[in-house]
Amino acid sequence: TIEFGLVDDCGNTSLTMPGATFSIQDTLPPVLITNAVDFISPCSINGSSQLQNWLDTLGGATAIDGCSAIRWIFSWIDTSGVLRNGIPGQGPYPSVTSLDCSTGLEVFFTASDLCQNAVSDTAIFSFIDTIPPLIIIESDSVHLQCSDTIPSTLPTVTDACTDSLL
Repeated sequence: TIEFGLVDDCGNTSLTMPGATFSIQDTLPPVLITNAVDFISPCSINGSSQLQNWLDTLGGATAIDGCSAIRWIFSWIDTSGVLRNGIPGQGPYPSVTSLDCSTGLEVFFTASDLCQNAVSDTAIFSFIDTIPPLIIIESDSVHLQCSDTIPSTLPTVTDACTDSLL
């Protein structure tokens, strides 16, 4: 608020002190400078840490705001269909246990200013299975006589990305 006072050349002061109030209202959302980028991770045992690092770095997204600092959150829909929110560097973080080669995790990155103006971007974190299954055979050759029984020993089969093998 600004108040005005008037004095004439003879030193007389006005009896009223008119005032004016000015305010600034931020109605513009932050502006995305760089969009979030999808992340395709090779299947590995450290998938959770890869996801957390990607979320903590906002999937590469950047934004600016002309009036205030920006607060970032990331959001995802969990396996029960509930929208969850996390804060970069703090969490909570989504689980990667439900991800396989055919699914990805859609994440919403949202930048908000102090006046709750917001801008969002979406990116997908997914795994790609580039590691072939491993077959371990006890013996690479079996020598049998005509009357011998064929051994029923099955090879051991493992896969770094999935427990279900065809």
